[in-house]
Amino acid sequence: MEDPRISELLECIDDVDDDGNPTKLALIAKRVQGYVDIVTKLREDLIAYHKDVESLETRAENLQQLLQDRSTLKDDISEDAQQAAVKAAFSNSSRGAALRKDAAEKQDGLRQFKNDFGNEEKRLAEVMRALESRRERMLETRDQIARRMNIIDALLQRAEIEWPAYFFEENDRMKAEARQAAPSGLRRRRRGRGRRRVVRRRAS
Repeated sequence: MEDPRISELLECIDDVDDDGNPTKLALIAKRVQGYVDIVTKLREDLIAYHKDVESLETRAENLQQLLQDRSTLKDDISEDAQQAAVKAAFSNSSRGAALRKDAAEKQDGLRQFKNDFGNEEKRLAEVMRALESRRERMLETRDQIARRMNIIDALLQRAEIEWPAYFFEENDRMKAEARQAAPSGLRRRRRGRGRRRVVRRRAS
């Protein structure tokens, strides 16, 4: 995550008191970690949706161009078939049979062309529906990320308010002083692999 407060807060995720119970700050860190995991997954989904949108946009553009080109061709084929039918209908010569055969073949070709054209229109419609769906999923995912980031920010602000200098001062010296001045119940000591836990001093 971009916010440096997150990594600093997550250092406290294993903090416990002398009874072995998670501290309030550790509980906040656990909640933040949960939201961070969700946001990470949502961002991966967003990248996948974006790739899908780019691919579908390319397919839609190609199909639209194909239909535009074939639309002009369809007009030419239709006109050619119509002229052949007219010639065959008004021919009384010995070529009449050949003309009628030619006209029938062109009508068959026109019907097949229209059928193929209709199938391509259906494919374009399907691609456009899929594209719209992916765009909606992208918007929904962005909204989900924004909502969870707002929750994370609210939790970070709460931690800053309740433990201002202890966790979020930039100056190391001030941090060290804050640790010395912190109540015993909030002091921490190192544990394996850099983990730290809270140890309260019992009253003597």
